[in-house]
Amino acid sequence: MRALFEDSINRILADHVTAALLQKAEAGEWQETLFNLLDDGGFARASATEISGGVGAPWPDLFPVVFACGRHALPLPLPESLAACWLLEHAGIPVPKGRLTLGRASAGTRLEKRAGEWRLHGSLDAVPWGGAADFVVTSVAHDGGPHLVLAKRSQAVVHRNQNIAREARDGLEMSGATVQAAVPYFKDATNDPVQNFGALVRSAQIAGAMDRMAELCVQYANDRVQFGKPIGKFQAIQQQLAVLASESASVSTAAEYAFAMAGQEQPGFAIACAKARASEAAGKAAAIAHAVHGAIGFTYEHSLHYLTRRLWSWRSEFGTHAFWSEQLGRQVCERGGEGLWPLIIEQQGRWEEGGWRG
Repeated sequence: MRALFEDSINRILADHVTAALLQKAEAGEWQETLFNLLDDGGFARASATEISGGVGAPWPDLFPVVFACGRHALPLPLPESLAACWLLEHAGIPVPKGRLTLGRASAGTRLEKRAGEWRLHGSLDAVPWGGAADFVVTSVAHDGGPHLVLAKRSQAVVHRNQNIAREARDGLEMSGATVQAAVPYFKDATNDPVQNFGALVRSAQIAGAMDRMAELCVQYANDRVQFGKPIGKFQAIQQQLAVLASESASVSTAAEYAFAMAGQEQPGFAIACAKARASEAAGKAAAIAHAVHGAIGFTYEHSLHYLTRRLWSWRSEFGTHAFWSEQLGRQVCERGGEGLWPLIIEQQGRWEEGGWRG
């Protein structure tokens, strides 16, 4: 299934995610035709079971799909839809028909149960394509633990906004709105499930974008001639390309590791490793790519900025490098000095049991 996903998604996105489409998306135009194409192809619900219109694909098989979304700078919430479907099913909430996205609740947002109905008081900030989605999945602390919440976007007041990459990041205001469902989420009760799985997909998107950036840099270094030879022949450029390639490989490995762990109990440690590593590398990779390309990399006509602006945005979404590093530090400290090595061995064992493809 993994090879089929990888071939199909890369072919579709290579054919359809053009500079013209990206420019329309940046102008605020929802890409209905491409979303329907991906939905009809089974990608938007691939993580859901057949009864919900999916194929029940495990996270390791979905890694190349989300990686490709980053590599091609897809301006649609496909990664968010995969995460939303998976979270809903694992919380026992039926997956509704329609476009799904993820949203993080702002501070002070609360749930209330009144006359048998759940109501949401508060707002969701920077929701990916929140204004275009039919449903949003969020998590809210209630009764001492996270509750997974499914809400209709039509119940919210939408405040349009964009991130640095000009991707839609809308605010959804819900003042006592009735929600479709709200259930306790016990899979990893120590963390916010929406933040966890949002960070998971962003780590793979960052890996994909960095992989494409490395390709662009190598191609440009071989094509651009200065002082009678390609700039890629200069040792200083070669060193920068080597650093970029190393960072790209490191982030891809960390993200794929997190995808291998995502379907298991307590995936938080692997996800924290992946997002911390990806967020740290994103800025360094963008700086190297623009240094190699020189002035042309800053022009709107060149494709590099579609990737670098996404890296600058995604590195902060669903938790920064500092946030996830702190989470890792807390988990390590809880084990104590004697517990660090057993923790690493434990993760390696779970990785191998999880079917890591090696």
